[in-house]
Amino acid sequence: MNMYLKNLFKRFFKWISILFFCISLIVVSFFVISIEKESNLNVDIKEKIGLISWVFSSLATIISFISFFIALTYENKLLAASKDLLRIYMPYSVETKQLREAFVNYSILIKKDRTIQLIYWIIYLVSFILIIVSGLVISIYTSFDFSFNQIVDLSVNSALYLLWTGLSVFLFGLLLIINFIRHKKNPLSSGYLPKESDVCNVNYLLNTEIDFNEFFYKNCPTIELYRNPKNKEGVSSCELYVEIPIKMSNLSYVIKVYTGNSTLLRCYGNINNYTKIGMRYRKQLSYTFEDNVFNLIREQGWGEVKVYGYQDQKYKQIARITIKKLVLDEGNQVSFVPNRTIELSSIIDNDIGLLNNMESSLEEVAYYDFTKY
Repeated sequence: MNMYLKNLFKRFFKWISILFFCISLIVVSFFVISIEKESNLNVDIKEKIGLISWVFSSLATIISFISFFIALTYENKLLAASKDLLRIYMPYSVETKQLREAFVNYSILIKKDRTIQLIYWIIYLVSFILIIVSGLVISIYTSFDFSFNQIVDLSVNSALYLLWTGLSVFLFGLLLIINFIRHKKNPLSSGYLPKESDVCNVNYLLNTEIDFNEFFYKNCPTIELYRNPKNKEGVSSCELYVEIPIKMSNLSYVIKVYTGNSTLLRCYGNINNYTKIGMRYRKQLSYTFEDNVFNLIREQGWGEVKVYGYQDQKYKQIARITIKKLVLDEGNQVSFVPNRTIELSSIIDNDIGLLNNMESSLEEVAYYDFTKY
């Protein structure tokens, strides 16, 4: 319910300026009409009002055309951003590098631009004044003589009022279009384009149409083991790292390495906040990894990754991927890479207990343990 009210307030805030525009226009129009009906204006004043009206009309025409072309430019930016967002949500034909580019490009395209904000408020003010002044001039020249029967008869008065109505609709429509653009309306679907921080937030993505299995196949948390050269005593130390190609907020994971059907190693952790969009996440879990465990993983190891979001005060499994090992650097480095996606299991997930026991107040947490060796 709180989320619904929050979204409702956001939508209202996007349109509060338009609502104020309409209310102010109605109030001022009734006020001006009530005054003018009670006063007698001489010809000189009428001519001055007419001159002012034509000045504002010319100004509005120039600004409208400039705004229209600028609005098209920004609309193209939103279209490109929407396509990048679609590549993020459904990355079927992209690799990890291209997925990172989509994140970075999206961030650039949706950055707040002062130019479109300035154009909006200029059009806002000019439209308001022009609608009032032109309506006032037409009302004075027609001596407030208007009825719906005149529309059928196509009288001069009705033509003037129809012209004013068309101008008002055009300016109001232009204002609506620019308001959509400045609030980043998604041109390819309903709703608005999300903020950069939302696109990088797993909890936000839970409420979108993203294909998590495919997304985390391209952005899969993995581990890497590296054996250092032997020291003077003939002993070599091993290092263990966890790595995620694109760092994201509220991302929780459990990585398991098996030998045969037995679990040998578990790595698990949580990232609360991303630092910079598209940045790689890499964290050292151990620099004293035992050499015989390294050899066992190198010879027999294979693994599985589970990715979790956090919704309704509990962890929710959103992706499951098998990983396979790559032995590099003459056997001194073992890296795991995504192999294939797996359907989410309907049985009870005991690994959620690992995440529940983590220290949630920290910015980043990561642990590992052995369950067999």
